[in-house]
Amino acid sequence: MHVHKDSEYYTLGNLDPETTYTAQFVVEYGDEKSDPVKITFTTGEYEGLSAGAIAGITIVMLILVGLLIAGIVLWRTGKLNRYKESIYGQIQRRITRRRRSNTYNNSREVNKHQERKSFANLAYSDVGDEDVYLYGQMVFNENQAWEVHHGKVSLVEKIASGRFADVFKASQNCKKNNRKIVVAKVLKESHTELDELVMNAKINFFATKTGSHANVIEFVGAVLDNKPLGPFMLLELCEAGVMRTWLQNRRTMMTDSVVDTLFRMTFDIAKGMDYLASKQIIHRHLAARNILLASSLEAKVAGFGPTRETEQQDGDTGKEKVPIKWMAPECMTSLKDATMQSDVWSYGIVLWEIFSLGDTPYPGIRSMDVATNVTNGYRMSRPEYCADMHYELMKKCWQDKQSSRPKFSAIVQEISSTFSSSQDDYYYYATQ
Repeated sequence: MHVHKDSEYYTLGNLDPETTYTAQFVVEYGDEKSDPVKITFTTGEYEGLSAGAIAGITIVMLILVGLLIAGIVLWRTGKLNRYKESIYGQIQRRITRRRRSNTYNNSREVNKHQERKSFANLAYSDVGDEDVYLYGQMVFNENQAWEVHHGKVSLVEKIASGRFADVFKASQNCKKNNRKIVVAKVLKESHTELDELVMNAKINFFATKTGSHANVIEFVGAVLDNKPLGPFMLLELCEAGVMRTWLQNRRTMMTDSVVDTLFRMTFDIAKGMDYLASKQIIHRHLAARNILLASSLEAKVAGFGPTRETEQQDGDTGKEKVPIKWMAPECMTSLKDATMQSDVWSYGIVLWEIFSLGDTPYPGIRSMDVATNVTNGYRMSRPEYCADMHYELMKKCWQDKQSSRPKFSAIVQEISSTFSSSQDDYYYYATQ
């Protein structure tokens, strides 16, 4: 039998109750066929119904247009096999759910709150960042304190746009009718159910995993009841913007005060990363472009959390995009090999960015040549405004062996020891 590419389900009729069946699915592309995906299921017991009244069982076929296209592309690029297990499990669960629905239809209750927080779409599979499904399908039994009613948030202006979402400056109505300016990360207008899954994963990750720290971007809350926009998250507004841009804008106005600020930034980022490490969170994308600055120029680590594979792929080749100039040697082929110690290597690169005032790492070396140079022992030289201590720290972060690199807790302690604790110093200079 053939299933049209636009079909959302296919009904198999004349099935016997309490019988095990195996269905086999194949994606066809011209004269070529993919390897089969087999689904085994057992029909339920239908008490009080005659055999003639058993119309059959409806198998929910999550082979939508997006899945078919993704399946064909993945298959033709040799990646379809990696998705079989996930596809099998998801469709099997849908079969079970539909069978139970038919059996217990009179007693079933639909939980609308759970429905809007749970997504299922097979266009993305667990290929290295299982957090997308783990957090994307997380279900809560009641409203959470971080949920914000859509009527309390007004989008003011768009300040940035990415492949996944648009970033708006927004106004949030808080207690006693006070309004707070925040940042709203909103799905693009043409978003899909898969996009909602990923956004839901990011929201739940920040709400349940990240917690709060002065040097990590603050999760303010999320709006989940806006159907046109889909779920979107609210983050603190960092008025001074992206650190890399701030650094580049200081190239013609270097003063002792600016140099002092650079030192403080290295400390702030180390503290933020030490906190994430304590929560067992691997950043994977640590770079100056993912550090935000508050109005006081306090640095906030951002840019981490669940991502789907297509967010990290080249649009032309479909291959994984690796920010190789920021990556440790063990991650230069795939971000799936990232660890907390590879984040330490990236922190060393960020130190270099800070003291070079936002230069691109490995100046004069093409990205394709970085891996060879690093493997052969090449390390970047000390930037102009870098003290000996910070350059020595960079080199420690750039050790080939992961076990030889310092942990973030040791980095925090080392930087902290360079600050005095006199009354004239800022509070974050004091040893913690």
